[in-house]
Amino acid sequence: MTFSHSKPVATLTARFVNFALILTMASFAFGTPAFAAQSINVTVDQARIMRLSTPARTIIVGNPIIADVNIQDGQILVVMGKSTGATNMIVLDNEGREIANIDIFVQSNGTNSLTLYKGTARISMNCAPNCERSLSVGDSSADFELLEKQIGKKMGAAKAAARFAN
Repeated sequence: MTFSHSKPVATLTARFVNFALILTMASFAFGTPAFAAQSINVTVDQARIMRLSTPARTIIVGNPIIADVNIQDGQILVVMGKSTGATNMIVLDNEGREIANIDIFVQSNGTNSLTLYKGTARISMNCAPNCERSLSVGDSSADFELLEKQIGKKMGAAKAAARFAN
């Protein structure tokens, strides 16, 4: 069985291909991000560097409880993991055009962490190199608040010492 294409079908196909090519080129010319959606993985309480090909002016983070992002020199982003979960960031240029839309996945550092349970109460510890208490969402309220208060006092003392030194 043989099929032959008539000239009108070939012309119609060529026109469709040209139309699709023009639409694709137009989408790149009018506000398509500089690069497609990407993702970045970061660990809680750590930072990752991301470089952009176009200078950024504005960063929008979907859930700032999960991650924080700072712009350094316009084209360098510092992504910091704050708590486990997933969020995204949208990067805009000087004219408000979207240049990136990036998924951020923040995970805990399970290699050096230890979780203790006392009945229903949970206590988190970081064991690098010695096991010490650490703040973690989901710990028992009393233990979390006590450790948070101690850390706050330590930070206050460090800030006071820094002011005294300057």
